[in-house]
Amino acid sequence: MKDPSWTSTSQYSPAAMVLFKFSRLPALFLVFYSLSDVGLPPGVAGLIQFLQEPSSVTVPLAQPLWWHCSGRLVEASDVTLSYTWLRGGNPLDSNSNTETFPNGTLHIRAVGADDAGPYLCRAQGGGEIDYTDAAILSIATLGSSFALDPISRSITLGNPLSLECSIVSNPTATVSWQRNGSPVQESDAIIATGAVDTETRSSLHVASVDHQHGGQYRCLATNELLDGQTRFSEPATVTLIGRPGFSTPPSPQVAVVGSSVTFQCSTTGSPMATIAWLDADDAVIQDSQHFLVSPGSLRINDVQLKDSGYYTCRATNEYGENTASALLTVAASYRPVAFTQPPMDQTVEVGGRVIFACEADGVPPPTITWTKDGGSIAVGRTDEPVPGRLRITDVQTPDSGFYVCTATNGLSTDSQTAQLIIQEQPHFTTVPEATTVLVDEAVLLNCLAEGRPEPEISWTTPLTALGILQMPSQPTPTLEVASNGSLILSTVRREHAGIYTCTASNTVGIVSTEARVTVHGPPVITRTPSDVTAIEGAVVMLSCRATGVPAVQSITWTFGSELLETSLRYEVFDNGDLRIVNIGEAQEGTYTCQAVNAVGPSPTVSAHVTVHVSPAVEVRPVGLTYDLGSNVTLFCEATGDPTPVLEWLKDGMSLVLADNVVVLTNFSLVIVGLERDNTGSYQCMATNDAGVAQASTTVMTPDIPEIISTDGNVTVNQTQVGVLPCRAHARERPSILWYLSDPMGVRGDGIGRGENLPGTRGYQSSITEEGDLVIGAVSTEDKGWYLCRATNSVGSVTQLIYMSVNYPALIESTNVRLTGSGGSSRAILTCEVDGHPLPSVTWYLPSGEPVVPTDDSGRYFINHINASSFLVVNPPEVRLHDGDFRCEAENILGSDVAAITVTIQGIPVIVSVSADVSTSSVMLRCFSKGAPTPQISWARDGSFANLIPGHSVLVDGALIVSDFGAALRGRYVCHLQNRHGVVSAALQAPSRPSRPEVGAITSRDVKLSWDPPVPNSNLSVDSYEVRYWQLWMNTSAVRTGIRETTGVTLQGLSPYTPHQFEVRARNGLGAGDFSDPSVMIFTSEDVPDAVGGFTLKSVGNSILVSWDEPVALHGNREHIVYDLVYGPITESTSGHVTFTKAHDGIALQLLPDLEPATEYQVALRVRNTFLGAWSNEVIGQIQTGYPAPVSVLRNVRAVSNSSDSIVVTWKAVSVAAFIRYIISYRESASGSSFPDISVNDTGAMQHIITGLAPGTAYAVRMSYETEGGIAPYSPEFIVRTDEDLSVSQQAQRGPIGFIVGGIFGVLVLILVALLMALIYVRCRRTKDKFEPSPAFDPDSLWINRRFSYGDTISLDSTVDDGSFVKKGSYEVSAVVNRNYEPSDTLASNDSEYDLAARDVAGASGGGPAAAANPGKQAGGRRKKRKSNDDVIYKDPLNPEVVLVKKAVLGDESPPKILLNDHEISFEDDHTANSTAELIASDLDTSGHSAFPTFPDAGHDQGRRTVGGPIRDDYPVLKENTRQEKLNKKARRERKRQENADQQLRDREFDSGYQKKASVAGMFNVKGVFSRRKASVEVDIPRLEANEADNSGTRSPGLGDSAVLY
Repeated sequence: MKDPSWTSTSQYSPAAMVLFKFSRLPALFLVFYSLSDVGLPPGVAGLIQFLQEPSSVTVPLAQPLWWHCSGRLVEASDVTLSYTWLRGGNPLDSNSNTETFPNGTLHIRAVGADDAGPYLCRAQGGGEIDYTDAAILSIATLGSSFALDPISRSITLGNPLSLECSIVSNPTATVSWQRNGSPVQESDAIIATGAVDTETRSSLHVASVDHQHGGQYRCLATNELLDGQTRFSEPATVTLIGRPGFSTPPSPQVAVVGSSVTFQCSTTGSPMATIAWLDADDAVIQDSQHFLVSPGSLRINDVQLKDSGYYTCRATNEYGENTASALLTVAASYRPVAFTQPPMDQTVEVGGRVIFACEADGVPPPTITWTKDGGSIAVGRTDEPVPGRLRITDVQTPDSGFYVCTATNGLSTDSQTAQLIIQEQPHFTTVPEATTVLVDEAVLLNCLAEGRPEPEISWTTPLTALGILQMPSQPTPTLEVASNGSLILSTVRREHAGIYTCTASNTVGIVSTEARVTVHGPPVITRTPSDVTAIEGAVVMLSCRATGVPAVQSITWTFGSELLETSLRYEVFDNGDLRIVNIGEAQEGTYTCQAVNAVGPSPTVSAHVTVHVSPAVEVRPVGLTYDLGSNVTLFCEATGDPTPVLEWLKDGMSLVLADNVVVLTNFSLVIVGLERDNTGSYQCMATNDAGVAQASTTVMTPDIPEIISTDGNVTVNQTQVGVLPCRAHARERPSILWYLSDPMGVRGDGIGRGENLPGTRGYQSSITEEGDLVIGAVSTEDKGWYLCRATNSVGSVTQLIYMSVNYPALIESTNVRLTGSGGSSRAILTCEVDGHPLPSVTWYLPSGEPVVPTDDSGRYFINHINASSFLVVNPPEVRLHDGDFRCEAENILGSDVAAITVTIQGIPVIVSVSADVSTSSVMLRCFSKGAPTPQISWARDGSFANLIPGHSVLVDGALIVSDFGAALRGRYVCHLQNRHGVVSAALQAPSRPSRPEVGAITSRDVKLSWDPPVPNSNLSVDSYEVRYWQLWMNTSAVRTGIRETTGVTLQGLSPYTPHQFEVRARNGLGAGDFSDPSVMIFTSEDVPDAVGGFTLKSVGNSILVSWDEPVALHGNREHIVYDLVYGPITESTSGHVTFTKAHDGIALQLLPDLEPATEYQVALRVRNTFLGAWSNEVIGQIQTGYPAPVSVLRNVRAVSNSSDSIVVTWKAVSVAAFIRYIISYRESASGSSFPDISVNDTGAMQHIITGLAPGTAYAVRMSYETEGGIAPYSPEFIVRTDEDLSVSQQAQRGPIGFIVGGIFGVLVLILVALLMALIYVRCRRTKDKFEPSPAFDPDSLWINRRFSYGDTISLDSTVDDGSFVKKGSYEVSAVVNRNYEPSDTLASNDSEYDLAARDVAGASGGGPAAAANPGKQAGGRRKKRKSNDDVIYKDPLNPEVVLVKKAVLGDESPPKILLNDHEISFEDDHTANSTAELIASDLDTSGHSAFPTFPDAGHDQGRRTVGGPIRDDYPVLKENTRQEKLNKKARRERKRQENADQQLRDREFDSGYQKKASVAGMFNVKGVFSRRKASVEVDIPRLEANEADNSGTRSPGLGDSAVLY
């Protein structure tokens, strides 16, 4: 920065001033500052380059401000700069509202009025200092009211209008104008807005005021920085003076027979106009019961079909009159508008395309219009390819909103709204920058993004434990995400260094950006050295590692005050490690480590090294033998540092002092009276921190064997191998022998040597090498005592061992059978058992239940005595105790069971009943017990069963029922009787359970519960059956085998289906009746099935997708939609478009306007919007073709080339994927067709058809073909080949030729005479004077609205200027486009009807049209000739109905027009070759035309009168006759008097004031009439001779440049 002067900060310099402007503002101020006001020190200039500098900014009050400042030192980029912000020369202090970050960013949390002013950023480092330019902070303001309001005024029509307004604003305000509450369009007025000092000024200018310009005006001001603040000026009223205009013209009405209808009409202009209503015959409507007339409205009661037609509102004041008309259409029937396809919400990304479809029905048929709620539909990017469909291409953000489809048929109106949601992928507007900062400073990382929906900002940081931080985040002690998405690190730590990733995401996409934060600080010791204790002479390693940013420069070691360097004893490594070689006691002490980098040194760390000396030990005497009973002394001496600790060991184990062993204070070991236990190996062990050392000696005696194996008994399972251990030790190895023994150790027979006889104890025994006795296949006879003896030459020792044998449990005896009577005192059951270990005994009742001796009844008592077990039953009962008791003995090796039959005398007891069902019969049984055995009998429903047919009783008492159905319906009772009594049991199908209750319900599962049936039989319920109905499907199913007694969860049901459930119980006899049905329930919705029959068909550059509807929707049809996801086949599908189609029964969808010749992938899934879940996708791929051509080949011409050929010419096309031109021709008379001709050259422009018949008419038409199909054919042209006249034929026709030639000569003479007379009359006619007007466009047609048809009315097209009451009328119509197919052009601009001009017979003959002199036509009359239609426009839905039958062209006779230096004069009369029918009163009494003038474009001489000599070679467009002149004069005389005064006033006031509409605009169809450059020199095409006879075809001379006048 430059070197500004230092100035005092106590006050501003004279160049600084504060300007206050009070203009209805609370307190608006602006401050201007000079450079000296910012307070710069002198002589500050350095080598600092600023990378970011603050710029002046305007901020609303209470809004945050972020000002960025960063730089670098040019010659030392690694130097970190520090930043200071200054205001008025003073550094800013951080406070609760202002904060300065180390990276140079200034943050004002909420800008206040006191914060306004100049600011500087100062950067310094490396001995350099520099300043940025001053940046001004100003406050955004908008005046509370306008300083200047527009002024009301009155103005005459045609004069200019200017209005002004101004308001104080910072920054410049946005000002718009409103008229009558609606925005003023730029096409209607010139609006200019600019800023002068603190004011924003705006002006509105209208060059020539018209009726629509009247009304109330006001300004509207907003400030882009102050959301929600809008200021309105005071209104100004513009009053128009002149002929009336219409603020509310009457609008077309549709009514039903018998109803009432009202036309409204209000006017503008001053003085106020009087209003009269006219019928279709221009007669004034009088007030009556049928017509209720008021100045502003016309009401028609009891409307009838005859009331159809135009009704005119005529407004009159002292300046003239004006009219506006509207059509009344009367319908015989009526049906209100109803939507058959309402528009659906659409979601699309920016740049995409979308089509809203809307269809409605009604009587009369409705028309559909599209509007945008609260805005306007984009121009240039929207069209309606077919009625009711709105297409928006290249979608932009402003296109979002609600689009309204309005259908109206004049009697009723309805509308439906669809929302267009615009989505835009996030993009960053501000990205974080890499930052270097010192520890404990602060950092700000800015990250701002835009997109639709508004993206969410999240951060990932090097602190992975924090996870993803959302905006705004909960603040942590050192880090938080601000509300604007920026990341603030208030106190930087080393762990904050790393990559920070800012991610912006919305539903469209995700973008990320990264910034690295580098944290500088002193090194950090990452590996601290540990204290070490080392053995003398060892190598010691001390590790010290450090890291830091900037990088660590060095790591040093000190020992005491000595700085260690590499030497013979020390080695200092580059990584910070220290090695000490051959350490001695002199190296014992503290070692200190420290790391250094560019920021400074790290804290020191230390480790202490301790040096130890290993112990040495000596034992005396060594290797002596002692006699038992002698005394032994062992000495032990040791050295080491620290002093070793001594310990005596014996045989490797710590010495346990016996009574005769003593350790003296000098650690000598003394054994008094040596015993055998004292012998062995003795070790003296010395231990200190440096290690362990030991020395050993032995104390030995003469050798006697010693048994070292543990003694104890051995238990072996029967049949297993038994091992009896016996291990002995002596220097002289002893021999081991085994013997049978008794408990006293008396030795018996020797065993284990293979000498024992079979059957004796220890028969299968052997002795192992170690001395163990092994007995194979142990039996119970092998149990007993065994003796082991170890012997050597010195002596022997013995050991006694007992072996027991385990064997399985065995029941040796029981009671055989017990018989008693019920009620006896007791029954005793005995069970004798054997086994080792002794078995346990368990008793079981006849029912199989174990006997519990301690039950509450006290009935059972069990006693075990050794191997005997006793069960006492007191008293026994038939029901419980008649049958087989079981005694079960069990030990670890097995079990044994024995049964004891107990018979009890008493009344029979029914144990169980059963029903065994076979194919057609059932067997019923009743099982009982009790003695004596009872007799059984059966009854069915109270009758003896054996007497009923189909029933029989077997010998064993079973009842057979041969008819299963009868068995299921009956109740059976079995009776069992003996001498003690009788019992009975019932067998019957179960009764009905309770009605099932419904619990939890899912899409496929339902939980049911019920109460069991009331018991009615001894047969228990063994299962349940559930029957359910799926009501929509009218199906039922039964779920059987349900074992639960109270409920079940039924699975596998149909989703979203009404169900009812019944349940019935089943026992051995069969199933009972079903319960009452449950309440009807719906299963929940589920994911729909996938579609079937998925096919893709390429239709041009569109794809037709069709499919079969899912087999099951599993949900509400209103919740079902189809998602079509499609896009070009690429590696990613992120850019694919999703189109959602409602489930409307139409299983196909056209995906239009795709990229041609491109491989597309289309995925279709069925989605339930309520669940948010969808089916599996079906995916297909297809290549698009090319779009079908829709433009007709232009400039097609066909003319005869010779007697056998025709030349066809055309304008070459330039289209993609061109294949060929197609020429189709046929004989016009016979209709015989010929093969099409193909021309493959795309640049070709003509072709000769040869081989044709002479003098024959041919119909020729053309088209062209591309990869997308064949374009519409051009209209047919009728061309006749030349006659092939030979010389002989001409000779034969000689006499006839002379006759024809003579007649032709006479006719020529007559025509010449008539032509001379006509020229004479024209030369005498007074020439019309005509002034050109800049408002005339030669490509427009002048329309009188009263005779036109249509639905829209505006001031520009409906005003009938009363001063020009002479009118010309033209018949208009249209040509049907036979190649138009709505199904093929869903997204096309092709039209079913094209405007075209018909050939006018005789248009090429005659001379110039003469303008008759009105003053010389009084005596003439002429015959009215019928005109030919030029244009027909028909209803596309009803081609027989002509919508536009007659259009009035012009309000006056056209003037003479100079066309290529030819003067053409149009007369207001009929000709045989004209389409104009002019009324007799088309000229005023003065004979001058009031037709508007038009510009002489392309010339600089300004206005001029069009006229001049008439050239004879110009085609005659009109022809006057005497009769026509007489007729015209008579009509003019009748109207002369009544129009003279009115016309005089109108000419003076409204000269040149006319309204116009182009033909193409009138029909709202792309027609053949197009605008050309504005020039008065216009070519009128000629009709060629061979084309004049082609009636009904379009003249080749007209084409796209044809204009009707």
